Amino acid sequence: MHIEPQIYNNLSTLQGYDRQEFTYNEVIQCVFPYAKLKALDWITDDFVDKYSINEDTIIGAESIPANSHLTAHTDIIRRSNLLINVGDNVAYVEHSNDGELVEVAIQPGESLLINTTLLHGCNNTTDSDFKFLTINTRQAYQRRLDEQV
Repeated sequence: MHIEPQIYNNLSTLQGYDRQEFTYNEVIQCVFPYAKLKALDWITDDFVDKYSINEDTIIGAESIPANSHLTAHTDIIRRSNLLINVGDNVAYVEHSNDGELVEVAIQPGESLLINTTLLHGCNNTTDSDFKFLTINTRQAYQRRLDEQV
């Protein structure tokens, strides 16, 4: 059993722990600083090790509603973001690749690291919400990419 969907579900309903919740361009997000969550028994050492989570990491639950569009944009604060598809269906995300916005299919259980300083977005033309567990280590995209290898 994968722990990521369970963490997504727990974060979606968890209150307190410095939760920040917002809706941006039809994307529903709630994020938490890992430092506030680390004592919870469902944030396992294996999960922390697998994703190189540290005290500065922000962990979130992100949902892109069915038949909605997240306009391509860049982020001001985040430099990279790991999207883990915790839904039951393929999720489609747009991100910049060699200066061109391309669509990438993320299978359930798979992940995609995106450079949030470049254009990225999502056009969910399906009848199901896209659900992502997000991990933002506050590192630059290339540095985070190098650490995954």
